[in-house]
Amino acid sequence: MITITDVSKSFDRGRTHALRSVSIHAHAGEVLVLLGSSGCGKTTLLRMINRLDSPDSGEVRLRDRDVCGMDPVALRRSIGYVIQEGGLFPHMTVERNVEIVPRLLGWNRDTRRARTHEILSLVGLSPDEFLPRRPAELSGGQRQRVGIARALAANPMTLLMDEPFGALDAITRDRLQDEILSIQRSEPRTIVFVTHDLFEAVRLADRIVVLHAGSVEQVGTAEQLLNHPATPYVSSLFERATQQATGLLEHAP
Repeated sequence: MITITDVSKSFDRGRTHALRSVSIHAHAGEVLVLLGSSGCGKTTLLRMINRLDSPDSGEVRLRDRDVCGMDPVALRRSIGYVIQEGGLFPHMTVERNVEIVPRLLGWNRDTRRARTHEILSLVGLSPDEFLPRRPAELSGGQRQRVGIARALAANPMTLLMDEPFGALDAITRDRLQDEILSIQRSEPRTIVFVTHDLFEAVRLADRIVVLHAGSVEQVGTAEQLLNHPATPYVSSLFERATQQATGLLEHAP
């Protein structure tokens, strides 16, 4: 579904690199998690898939088409995109926020309304209660659910998620992770998910891409990365997580 080949990117004319010769791919229907600390290049890599950023060299292909040769507006309308706080338009109701891409794609009113009801129910929000609300009337978790609903409204085959739960409390984050897994079971699609939280990555991912300083350290399942780390960085990442989890268990009542 997505193939990224030998991609590099610099924002200061080559003095430093946000990405350096990165090659990865995402299979149709899998959850591919980009994992790494702040500044490692994971958001830049994600944004190249929908052309919010363009590579200095290398190639990004979606369904075997070079995204740099595609119309950027049509490309973005074909891909769901979720960021922290949902990125909702504050002056629009929940209904208008969710249906915005179907409206731009020319769906008729009855089809838009039926899909808006369907997708809000799918993310655990009552349409009758939430359709007329505005973002300021929602909690952080509710705004994030609406953001996910909006990204899914036009039924895209590809969904990009950029640390969507990073600003939420642990209980809300767990619930929304459950929602994503539930949605993936009912409407499978290719999801590229950015996070710096290893536990979130392990819970959601079919495969994990570990990024560090703009380069790929390792790609594999959580089990592969844990049991067969390819680099000292990957080894230390999982060792710290294991120590943290052990410490929490030791101090649990």
